[in-house]
Amino acid sequence: FYPMKLNIRYLLLTIYFILSFTSIAFSQKYTISGVVKDKSNGESIVSSYIMATDTLGKTTPVGVVTNLSGFYSLTLDKGWYKITVNYMGFKEFTTILNLSKNMSINIDLEPTSIKTGEVEITGKKIDQNVTNAQVGKMEMKIETIKSLPALMGEVDILKSIQLLPGIQSGSEGNAGFYVRGGNADQNLILLDDAPIYNAGHLFGFFSIFNADAVKGVEIHKSGIPANYGGRLASILDVYQKEGNIKKYEVDGGIGLIFSRLTVQGPIKKDKASFIVSGRRTYIDYLVQPFLKDDSPMKGSKFYFFDLNAKVNWIINDKHRIFIGGYYGDDSYGFKSKNDIMNANFMWNNSAISARWNWIMSPKLFLNTTAILSDYSFETLMKQSRSNFSINSGIRDYTAKTEITYLPNPKHVLKAGVHYIFHSFYPTKFDSDDNENAISLPDAPPYYANELAFYVTDQYEISKWFSLHAGLRFTMFQHIGKFTRYVLDDVGYIVDSISYKSGEVIKQYNYLEPRISTRFLLNKSTSIKVSYTINYQPLHQISMASITLPTDVWMPSTDIIKPQQGHHFSLGLFKNFRNNSIETYIDAYYKVMNNLAEYQEGLDFASMMRNQDQMYTFGRGRSYGVELFIS
Repeated sequence: FYPMKLNIRYLLLTIYFILSFTSIAFSQKYTISGVVKDKSNGESIVSSYIMATDTLGKTTPVGVVTNLSGFYSLTLDKGWYKITVNYMGFKEFTTILNLSKNMSINIDLEPTSIKTGEVEITGKKIDQNVTNAQVGKMEMKIETIKSLPALMGEVDILKSIQLLPGIQSGSEGNAGFYVRGGNADQNLILLDDAPIYNAGHLFGFFSIFNADAVKGVEIHKSGIPANYGGRLASILDVYQKEGNIKKYEVDGGIGLIFSRLTVQGPIKKDKASFIVSGRRTYIDYLVQPFLKDDSPMKGSKFYFFDLNAKVNWIINDKHRIFIGGYYGDDSYGFKSKNDIMNANFMWNNSAISARWNWIMSPKLFLNTTAILSDYSFETLMKQSRSNFSINSGIRDYTAKTEITYLPNPKHVLKAGVHYIFHSFYPTKFDSDDNENAISLPDAPPYYANELAFYVTDQYEISKWFSLHAGLRFTMFQHIGKFTRYVLDDVGYIVDSISYKSGEVIKQYNYLEPRISTRFLLNKSTSIKVSYTINYQPLHQISMASITLPTDVWMPSTDIIKPQQGHHFSLGLFKNFRNNSIETYIDAYYKVMNNLAEYQEGLDFASMMRNQDQMYTFGRGRSYGVELFIS
């Protein structure tokens, strides 16, 4: 009896372990990951859609979208799957695989052929307009932008986004834009992660973005994710091409306003590539020979040029480095007939960024970036023996790192750290008038630290409900070296306080919760709701109703508080004809606090004070309804 009892125990234990092993085997999950690229030039493809379908039909098909580096990750149960990859303008990619281990598969999509000036699009259009939880995010392909009407035939990215609902221009032909009632300075404009503080050429009639060097554009009008910060109204994220890694290409064109030239190709085929693209106006050269000698425009300057460059190096399947840069210069000048007086207005943008992508594992992706961004403006006046100039500008040194965790196709977690050292140069005067001793005050420079930590969670909780939530904590410090002037009741300086280099003068700490939700009513209809709190520690102070290069950037100080915004959005999203027609109607309400502008009645004596003692502050609100059909 005892041996039989013992055998039964062994049998039960054996059955238990077999069932446990079988259960584990059937519940085993593996990850397929990789990068989706353009087969013709090796460029990574952003927002391509990868769908996995169980060949036995036991599970619901699942899909993911590639990130800004073209990376994707799909975690699935063990088994056979049909993998389908789609992107508009490319042929559909399909393969069958047996997922029995973690797999790394890079996918090359083949562009559709171009016939008689038309592009045949074979990829299926996915229903991201309805299913995505992000409310105010819109993407524009550069091919779409190039097909839109343009001023004097010149393609302009900022003009193109002004065709979207909720985005307006400041005036006819001006490149400055305003989103949902916000100010122009409340838009964060990024070029390969580098902030751009003046995005206009020729006083705003053209943007600094060269369409030949741009790969794609994203704009967030509401529901701004926590990985973005520092602005109230919108995020415009522009990313440059990486360069053809397969073959050399030379493109160019001659237009009414400017000429352009782009050169790209492999440094080492399938390993490293480069792209260099430049533009310059030449109307100043063309017009001069036709002007009379006594014309007030004779000898005037009115031009811009810019240069984009980028290098892409694939170290191996896990590591990749990008180094990109931009430099743009504008000049507008005139002189009197007898050459007694000359005036010249000059401004320039420069930015350089170095980014390292590391695929740590099939589910972990690390992105680390170092950035330098600089903007400066100068007015130079010459009269007889006197020279007079005014300078202003801003410079940023930035370091940021972000890790992305993809536990499964329905869940994306991000966390990151973002640090910026700001240097502000509000107003600097120079004069070498030897006959009349002119002493002009310089506004002292301002320095600031900005440190942010953030986490975001994008989770499709059920087929009908999806959540995109995030939290951002920011610490902003106005630091020395700095001299604070103490004023009496009538505005005269009676004392001063000096702060050492690096000494904290004023610190602001604030939390920014962000939440967006999607309720799916049926396969083609959803309701989306978002609420965000945004802070902006930087202010652009302007005397005009439109953005000009002369506008001054200032940090938050003990006098200027950070701008604060509350943004609520509610929208109905509907697709028709098998997702071939996208529509939405979106209502929004915004409240903005601590807005700054110049005080009324400023006189020249006011310039003796600190720059932030010349402003007045107020509140604002905006609301509206947007309708979109595509």
